[in-house]
Amino acid sequence: MSNRNKKVFVLGYFGYNTNQLDGQTIRTRNVYQLLAKNTSKDSLRFFDTESLQNSKINVFRILINLLWCNQLIYMPGKNNLNKLLFLLELILKVKKISIVQVAIGGWLHEYIGENKNKITIFKSFDAILLQSSSLANSLTKDFALTNTIYFPNYRIQNFTPVFLEKRETEVFKIVFMARVDVEKGIDKIFDFAHFVENQNSLARKLLIDFYGPIANKDRDYFESKINQYDFVHYNGVLQPDDIYDTLSNYDVLVLPTRYEGEGFPGTILDAYISGIPVIVSNWKYIPEFVEHGVSGFVYNTENEFYEYILHLSNNLQKLSEMKENAYNKSKEFSEEEAWSVLKDYII
Repeated sequence: MSNRNKKVFVLGYFGYNTNQLDGQTIRTRNVYQLLAKNTSKDSLRFFDTESLQNSKINVFRILINLLWCNQLIYMPGKNNLNKLLFLLELILKVKKISIVQVAIGGWLHEYIGENKNKITIFKSFDAILLQSSSLANSLTKDFALTNTIYFPNYRIQNFTPVFLEKRETEVFKIVFMARVDVEKGIDKIFDFAHFVENQNSLARKLLIDFYGPIANKDRDYFESKINQYDFVHYNGVLQPDDIYDTLSNYDVLVLPTRYEGEGFPGTILDAYISGIPVIVSNWKYIPEFVEHGVSGFVYNTENEFYEYILHLSNNLQKLSEMKENAYNKSKEFSEEEAWSVLKDYII
Protein backbone atom coordinates (compact mmCIF):
# COMPACT_ATOMS: atom_id res chain seq x y z
CA MET A 1 0.00 0.00 0.00
CA SER A 2 1.48 3.37 -0.97
CA ASN A 3 1.88 6.24 1.44
CA ARG A 4 -0.89 8.16 -0.41
CA ASN A 5 -3.41 5.52 0.61
CA LYS A 6 -2.27 5.11 4.21
CA LYS A 7 -4.55 6.45 6.91
CA VAL A 8 -2.46 6.37 10.08
CA PHE A 9 -3.97 6.42 13.56
CA VAL A 10 -1.71 6.77 16.62
CA LEU A 11 -3.27 5.41 19.80
CA GLY A 12 -1.38 6.06 23.02
CA TYR A 13 -0.94 7.99 26.26
CA PHE A 14 0.16 11.52 25.28
CA GLY A 15 -0.61 13.11 28.67
CA TYR A 16 -1.75 16.41 27.13
CA ASN A 17 -4.64 17.07 29.55
CA THR A 18 -2.34 17.30 32.57
CA ASN A 19 0.91 17.98 30.67
CA GLN A 20 2.33 14.82 32.20
CA LEU A 21 6.02 14.51 31.29
CA ASP A 22 7.59 11.09 31.71
CA GLY A 23 9.17 8.36 29.61
CA GLN A 24 5.83 7.14 28.32
CA THR A 25 4.37 10.48 27.23
CA ILE A 26 7.62 11.74 25.73
CA ARG A 27 8.11 8.59 23.64
CA THR A 28 4.49 8.70 22.48
CA ARG A 29 4.74 12.35 21.50
CA ASN A 30 8.08 11.77 19.74
CA VAL A 31 6.64 8.97 17.60
CA TYR A 32 3.70 11.14 16.59
CA GLN A 33 6.02 14.06 15.83
CA LEU A 34 8.19 11.81 13.66
CA LEU A 35 5.13 10.65 11.73
CA ALA A 36 3.86 14.23 11.37
CA LYS A 37 7.18 15.27 9.82
CA ASN A 38 7.03 12.49 7.24
CA THR A 39 3.33 12.09 6.36
CA SER A 40 0.55 14.36 5.20
CA LYS A 41 -1.67 16.07 7.77
CA ASP A 42 -4.85 14.63 6.27
CA SER A 43 -3.61 11.05 6.61
CA LEU A 44 -2.65 11.21 10.30
CA ARG A 45 -4.77 11.21 13.47
CA PHE A 46 -4.14 10.50 17.14
CA PHE A 47 -6.04 9.77 20.33
CA ASP A 48 -4.72 10.51 23.83
CA THR A 49 -5.84 7.68 26.13
CA GLU A 50 -5.44 10.00 29.13
CA SER A 51 -8.85 11.43 28.13
CA LEU A 52 -10.46 8.09 29.04
CA GLN A 53 -9.90 9.04 32.69
CA ASN A 54 -12.37 11.93 32.27
CA SER A 55 -15.04 10.18 30.22
CA LYS A 56 -15.32 6.53 29.24
CA ILE A 57 -17.56 7.58 26.36
CA ASN A 58 -14.38 8.71 24.61
CA VAL A 59 -13.83 5.06 23.74
CA PHE A 60 -16.24 5.66 20.86
CA ARG A 61 -13.75 8.18 19.44
CA ILE A 62 -11.21 5.37 19.40
CA LEU A 63 -13.67 3.14 17.55
CA ILE A 64 -14.41 5.82 14.95
CA ASN A 65 -10.72 6.29 14.26
CA LEU A 66 -10.05 2.56 14.13
CA LEU A 67 -12.78 2.23 11.51
CA TRP A 68 -11.26 5.17 9.58
CA CYS A 69 -7.62 4.02 9.54
CA ASN A 70 -5.81 1.22 7.78
CA GLN A 71 -2.57 1.64 9.73
CA LEU A 72 -2.59 1.70 13.53
CA ILE A 73 0.46 2.77 15.51
CA TYR A 74 -0.39 1.35 18.91
CA MET A 75 1.47 2.62 22.00
CA PRO A 76 -0.32 1.22 25.05
CA GLY A 77 0.58 1.75 28.66
CA LYS A 78 0.48 -1.26 30.91
CA ASN A 79 -2.62 -0.10 32.78
CA ASN A 80 -4.99 -0.05 29.81
CA LEU A 81 -3.44 -2.80 27.71
CA ASN A 82 -6.04 -5.49 28.42
CA LYS A 83 -8.98 -3.26 27.52
CA LEU A 84 -7.38 -1.93 24.36
CA LEU A 85 -6.32 -5.38 23.18
CA PHE A 86 -9.93 -6.54 23.53
CA LEU A 87 -11.01 -3.57 21.41
CA LEU A 88 -8.45 -4.43 18.72
CA GLU A 89 -9.61 -8.03 18.64
CA LEU A 90 -13.14 -6.79 17.94
CA ILE A 91 -12.00 -4.44 15.17
CA LEU A 92 -9.95 -7.15 13.46
CA LYS A 93 -13.12 -9.22 13.16
CA VAL A 94 -14.76 -6.36 11.24
CA LYS A 95 -11.96 -5.12 8.97
CA LYS A 96 -8.37 -5.71 7.94
CA ILE A 97 -6.00 -3.29 9.58
CA SER A 98 -2.22 -3.17 9.85
CA ILE A 99 -1.07 -2.85 13.47
CA VAL A 100 2.37 -1.83 14.69
CA GLN A 101 2.93 -1.73 18.44
CA VAL A 102 5.58 0.68 19.67
CA ALA A 103 6.38 -0.70 23.10
CA ILE A 104 6.88 1.61 26.07
CA GLY A 105 9.57 0.65 28.60
CA GLY A 106 10.78 -2.87 29.20
CA TRP A 107 7.82 -4.68 30.81
CA LEU A 108 6.32 -6.48 27.81
CA HIS A 109 8.10 -9.79 28.43
CA GLU A 110 6.69 -10.03 31.95
CA TYR A 111 3.23 -9.02 30.74
CA ILE A 112 3.06 -11.70 28.04
CA GLY A 113 4.45 -14.28 30.45
CA GLU A 114 1.54 -13.55 32.79
CA ASN A 115 -1.04 -13.33 29.95
CA LYS A 116 -0.14 -16.10 27.53
CA ASN A 117 -3.70 -16.12 26.22
CA LYS A 118 -2.80 -12.79 24.55
CA ILE A 119 0.07 -14.21 22.45
CA THR A 120 -2.18 -14.75 19.41
CA ILE A 121 -3.16 -11.08 19.19
CA PHE A 122 0.48 -10.00 19.55
CA LYS A 123 1.44 -12.40 16.74
CA SER A 124 -1.17 -10.77 14.50
CA PHE A 125 0.63 -7.42 14.64
CA ASP A 126 2.79 -6.47 11.65
CA ALA A 127 5.55 -5.58 14.11
CA ILE A 128 6.32 -5.00 17.77
CA LEU A 129 8.94 -2.26 17.99
CA LEU A 130 11.05 -2.42 21.16
CA GLN A 131 13.59 -0.12 22.80
CA SER A 132 15.96 -3.01 23.54
CA SER A 133 17.39 -5.56 21.10
CA SER A 134 17.84 -8.09 23.92
CA LEU A 135 14.15 -7.68 24.84
CA ALA A 136 13.21 -8.27 21.20
CA ASN A 137 15.34 -11.43 21.14
CA SER A 138 13.85 -12.76 24.39
CA LEU A 139 10.28 -12.31 23.10
CA THR A 140 11.18 -14.29 20.00
CA LYS A 141 12.94 -17.01 21.98
CA ASP A 142 10.40 -17.43 24.76
CA PHE A 143 7.08 -16.77 22.99
CA ALA A 144 7.86 -17.38 19.29
CA LEU A 145 7.07 -13.76 18.46
CA THR A 146 8.94 -13.39 15.18
CA ASN A 147 7.62 -9.87 14.55
CA THR A 148 9.81 -8.16 17.19
CA ILE A 149 12.16 -5.43 15.95
CA TYR A 150 14.60 -3.11 17.71
CA PHE A 151 13.38 0.49 17.48
CA PRO A 152 15.74 2.88 19.25
CA ASN A 153 14.70 5.45 21.76
CA TYR A 154 15.40 8.80 20.10
CA ARG A 155 14.87 12.54 20.27
CA ILE A 156 14.00 15.08 17.57
CA GLN A 157 16.46 17.85 18.33
CA ASN A 158 19.43 19.82 16.99
CA PHE A 159 21.33 20.58 20.18
CA THR A 160 25.13 20.75 20.16
CA PRO A 161 26.86 21.03 23.56
CA VAL A 162 29.78 23.34 24.22
CA PHE A 163 32.63 21.55 25.98
CA LEU A 164 34.43 23.86 28.38
CA GLU A 165 37.49 22.66 30.27
CA LYS A 166 36.60 22.28 33.92
CA ARG A 167 38.92 23.88 36.45
CA GLU A 168 40.15 22.27 39.65
CA THR A 169 38.47 24.93 41.77
CA GLU A 170 34.97 24.34 40.34
CA VAL A 171 32.25 22.36 42.05
CA PHE A 172 31.53 18.89 40.61
CA LYS A 173 27.86 18.91 39.59
CA ILE A 174 25.72 15.76 39.74
CA VAL A 175 22.20 15.61 38.31
CA PHE A 176 19.24 13.24 38.57
CA MET A 177 16.42 13.79 36.06
CA ALA A 178 13.58 11.28 36.13
CA ARG A 179 10.47 10.55 38.15
CA VAL A 180 11.43 11.32 41.74
CA ASP A 181 10.66 7.87 43.08
CA VAL A 182 12.42 5.40 45.36
CA GLU A 183 12.21 2.79 42.59
CA LYS A 184 14.27 5.17 40.44
CA GLY A 185 16.93 5.17 43.15
CA ILE A 186 16.55 8.48 44.95
CA ASP A 187 17.27 6.72 48.25
CA LYS A 188 20.66 5.61 46.89
CA ILE A 189 21.49 9.20 46.02
CA PHE A 190 20.63 10.36 49.53
CA ASP A 191 22.80 7.55 50.90
CA PHE A 192 25.63 8.97 48.80
CA ALA A 193 24.87 12.49 50.10
CA HIS A 194 25.14 11.14 53.67
CA PHE A 195 28.48 9.55 52.77
CA VAL A 196 29.76 12.85 51.30
CA GLU A 197 28.68 14.85 54.34
CA ASN A 198 30.77 12.60 56.58
CA GLN A 199 33.94 12.84 54.47
CA ASN A 200 36.35 15.56 55.44
CA SER A 201 38.99 14.60 52.89
CA LEU A 202 37.10 14.92 49.58
CA ALA A 203 39.29 16.57 46.95
CA ARG A 204 36.53 18.86 45.67
CA LYS A 205 33.08 20.09 46.57
CA LEU A 206 30.05 18.29 45.17
CA LEU A 207 26.55 19.45 44.29
CA ILE A 208 23.51 17.23 43.64
CA ASP A 209 20.39 18.52 41.86
CA PHE A 210 17.10 16.67 41.31
CA TYR A 211 14.66 17.33 38.45
CA GLY A 212 11.40 15.53 37.76
CA PRO A 213 7.84 14.99 38.94
CA ILE A 214 7.65 13.73 42.53
CA ALA A 215 5.82 10.43 43.02
CA ASN A 216 3.05 10.98 45.58
CA LYS A 217 3.95 7.81 47.49
CA ASP A 218 7.50 9.08 48.09
CA ARG A 219 6.82 12.80 48.53
CA ASP A 220 7.12 12.86 52.34
CA TYR A 221 10.35 10.84 52.23
CA PHE A 222 11.88 13.04 49.52
CA GLU A 223 10.94 16.34 51.14
CA SER A 224 12.33 15.23 54.49
CA LYS A 225 15.62 14.17 52.92
CA ILE A 226 16.13 17.13 50.57
CA ASN A 227 16.27 19.51 53.54
CA GLN A 228 19.01 17.57 55.33
CA TYR A 229 21.88 18.57 53.01
CA ASP A 230 22.82 22.08 51.91
CA PHE A 231 24.47 20.74 48.72
CA VAL A 232 21.35 18.85 47.54
CA HIS A 233 18.49 20.68 45.79
CA TYR A 234 15.20 20.02 44.02
CA ASN A 235 14.63 22.23 40.96
CA GLY A 236 11.21 21.14 39.72
CA VAL A 237 10.25 19.61 36.38
CA LEU A 238 12.17 20.57 33.26
CA GLN A 239 10.13 21.40 30.18
CA PRO A 240 11.35 19.61 27.03
CA ASP A 241 12.78 22.79 25.48
CA ASP A 242 14.95 23.41 28.56
CA ILE A 243 16.41 19.93 29.08
CA TYR A 244 19.63 20.06 27.05
CA ASP A 245 20.65 23.60 27.98
CA THR A 246 20.15 22.68 31.63
CA LEU A 247 21.79 19.25 31.67
CA SER A 248 24.84 20.50 29.77
CA ASN A 249 25.76 22.57 32.86
CA TYR A 250 26.32 19.37 34.87
CA ASP A 251 29.20 16.90 34.93
CA VAL A 252 27.44 13.56 35.29
CA LEU A 253 23.91 12.16 35.42
CA VAL A 254 23.15 9.40 37.93
CA LEU A 255 20.35 6.85 37.67
CA PRO A 256 20.54 4.16 40.38
CA THR A 257 17.22 2.70 39.24
CA ARG A 258 15.55 -0.55 40.18
CA TYR A 259 12.26 0.27 38.46
CA GLU A 260 10.63 -2.96 37.26
CA GLY A 261 9.38 -1.53 33.97
CA GLU A 262 12.70 -0.01 32.90
CA GLY A 263 13.57 -0.19 29.21
CA PHE A 264 15.89 2.43 27.73
CA PRO A 265 15.46 5.38 30.11
CA GLY A 266 15.13 8.57 28.11
CA THR A 267 17.13 10.43 30.75
CA ILE A 268 20.25 8.52 29.64
CA LEU A 269 19.74 9.68 26.06
CA ASP A 270 19.06 13.24 27.22
CA ALA A 271 22.36 13.17 29.11
CA TYR A 272 24.22 11.95 26.02
CA ILE A 273 22.71 14.66 23.82
CA SER A 274 23.68 17.23 26.48
CA GLY A 275 27.26 15.96 26.47
CA ILE A 276 27.46 14.43 29.94
CA PRO A 277 28.25 10.81 30.89
CA VAL A 278 26.04 8.66 33.11
CA ILE A 279 26.49 6.43 36.15
CA VAL A 280 23.74 3.82 36.21
CA SER A 281 22.79 0.63 37.99
CA ASN A 282 23.28 -2.75 36.34
CA TRP A 283 19.54 -3.26 35.97
CA LYS A 284 17.47 -5.03 33.30
CA TYR A 285 18.34 -3.70 29.80
CA ILE A 286 20.30 -0.58 30.83
CA PRO A 287 23.83 -1.99 30.21
CA GLU A 288 22.87 -2.37 26.54
CA PHE A 289 22.95 1.43 26.18
CA VAL A 290 26.02 2.40 28.21
CA GLU A 291 29.58 1.75 27.06
CA HIS A 292 31.22 1.12 30.41
CA GLY A 293 34.17 3.46 30.91
CA VAL A 294 33.41 5.28 27.65
CA SER A 295 29.99 6.96 27.73
CA GLY A 296 29.41 6.18 31.39
CA PHE A 297 29.77 3.61 34.15
CA VAL A 298 27.52 0.68 35.05
CA TYR A 299 27.84 -0.20 38.73
CA ASN A 300 26.94 -3.36 40.65
CA THR A 301 27.46 -2.36 44.27
CA GLU A 302 27.00 0.74 46.41
CA ASN A 303 30.77 1.08 46.76
CA GLU A 304 31.17 1.07 42.98
CA PHE A 305 28.49 3.76 42.67
CA TYR A 306 30.39 6.01 45.05
CA GLU A 307 33.78 5.18 43.53
CA TYR A 308 32.73 6.05 39.97
CA ILE A 309 31.33 9.42 41.04
CA LEU A 310 34.46 10.29 42.98
CA HIS A 311 36.70 8.98 40.20
CA LEU A 312 35.19 11.42 37.70
CA SER A 313 35.18 14.28 40.19
CA ASN A 314 38.92 13.80 40.76
CA ASN A 315 39.98 13.05 37.16
CA LEU A 316 39.00 16.01 35.03
CA GLN A 317 40.81 14.73 31.92
CA LYS A 318 38.80 11.49 32.04
CA LEU A 319 35.63 13.51 32.64
CA SER A 320 36.36 15.65 29.59
CA GLU A 321 36.90 12.56 27.41
CA MET A 322 33.70 10.91 28.63
CA LYS A 323 31.66 14.04 27.98
CA GLU A 324 32.65 13.98 24.32
CA ASN A 325 32.13 10.21 24.17
CA ALA A 326 28.61 10.64 25.59
CA TYR A 327 27.69 13.17 22.92
CA ASN A 328 29.08 10.92 20.18
CA LYS A 329 27.03 8.03 21.61
CA SER A 330 23.84 10.10 21.25
CA LYS A 331 24.19 9.98 17.46
CA GLU A 332 23.27 6.29 17.52
CA PHE A 333 19.76 7.31 18.66
CA SER A 334 18.80 9.93 16.08
CA GLU A 335 15.44 10.54 14.47
CA GLU A 336 16.96 9.35 11.19
CA GLU A 337 17.74 5.97 12.75
CA ALA A 338 14.22 5.78 14.13
CA TRP A 339 12.55 6.73 10.85
CA SER A 340 14.61 4.12 8.97
CA VAL A 341 12.69 1.53 11.03
CA LEU A 342 9.24 3.12 11.22
CA LYS A 343 8.99 4.14 7.56
CA ASP A 344 8.73 0.50 6.44
CA TYR A 345 5.21 0.44 7.88
CA ILE A 346 4.12 3.85 6.62
CA ILE A 347 5.54 4.17 3.10
